[in-house]
Amino acid sequence: PIVLNAANEIAVAAFLDLRLGFTEIVETVASMTETFCPEPPKTVADVLTIDAEARARTSDFLAAPVEARVAIGAPRH
Repeated sequence: PIVLNAANEIAVAAFLDLRLGFTEIVETVASMTETFCPEPPKTVADVLTIDAEARARTSDFLAAPVEARVAIGAPRH
């Protein structure tokens, strides 16, 4: 839920700023939840760290050219 919420907030903000289409919100959030799977948080600090990382990854994803987004959203091993 942390990654989903953070990615959704960044995607909706981009939509409201006219930088993202409405249907791209779901695509963006799906990409983030599929590719960023952190360990379950044990502390509030962990929650805040995961939230910040998810927001940063989503912002990076949206800043990339559309054709590069697939590579950015790809799972990291």
